[in-house]
Amino acid sequence: MRHTCSRVKKYHYLSVVLFLLLWVLGVNLYLPAVQKDLAEAARKTISGKQYAGVFDDVSISFSGQEALLSGKVATAEQSAEVEKIVREQVRLPDQQPTRNPVIAVHNNIEVNPEMAHAPWLIATSFGESRRVDGYLKSADQSLQLFSSLGGNLPGAKLNRQAIVDEKSLPVKDWQKTIATLPDFAKLLEGKKDKEASLIAATNCDGEWKVFPPEVTDEEVAKYLQASRVTAKQVSMALNDLRTMPSAEEVARRKAEELKKAEAAREQREKAMAEAKAKAEADAKAKAEQAAPATPATQGGSSDTKDSPDAKDAAPK
Repeated sequence: MRHTCSRVKKYHYLSVVLFLLLWVLGVNLYLPAVQKDLAEAARKTISGKQYAGVFDDVSISFSGQEALLSGKVATAEQSAEVEKIVREQVRLPDQQPTRNPVIAVHNNIEVNPEMAHAPWLIATSFGESRRVDGYLKSADQSLQLFSSLGGNLPGAKLNRQAIVDEKSLPVKDWQKTIATLPDFAKLLEGKKDKEASLIAATNCDGEWKVFPPEVTDEEVAKYLQASRVTAKQVSMALNDLRTMPSAEEVARRKAEELKKAEAAREQREKAMAEAKAKAEADAKAKAEQAAPATPATQGGSSDTKDSPDAKDAAPK
């Protein structure tokens, strides 16, 4: 009996040890992958266009489901904002898209006032559209800018992406910046298709520089380096211009759409004709099945058999 109890305890102990080993192995295999997914999801969340690169210098790592924030931002408000974003908005779409996987956030971000945004603007003109990106100090400056652009380019579709940030640095020379705003209509006069595109940039210091559409992001960023504008920010500002199709491309797409529409119309007409033919065939078959059958005759009709002439002809 003692021997049996000893064996049971031994097996129980081995089972517990095996379970713990498997659990540790599973954690070591699963946890790093989850931590990587969480870090990527958090980085994607704070890199949204609506944040305009404000959190580009913030680093995010995970220990389990706890986030660790480091890096730099310009203000305490930005530090609190990025912490709130990571705490509340991170999701893992491929696993549990509605559940918040972050259980804690440890904020070690350094607040560096020297990182405050310096005002800058990038104005692009392409096709029938205009777009303005950048940072301004006040809402009044924004209103004045877009009012001036509206008079400069009447009837154009204006995409307003410039952000008003009261915590940004003061504008160096706003009145001169507005006064020297490039005359887009004159600069684009006589140009067609993609040639009718241009880029104008300023550090809001009273000077603008006009670039051709083929300029690189790095060249524009270099001109705006006094405002600490990155090539990534330039790329975002020029995205609409870069992706604008040429006139030939627009014509080709329209031709393809018309071709597809014509093929779809022919397919519908063919299907309707086939359905009509089938319905007529089915109706004909039903009519034939419903008609009374004609009795078969042998050796002539029944009238012939019963007629007097037939009786007279019968052998005696």
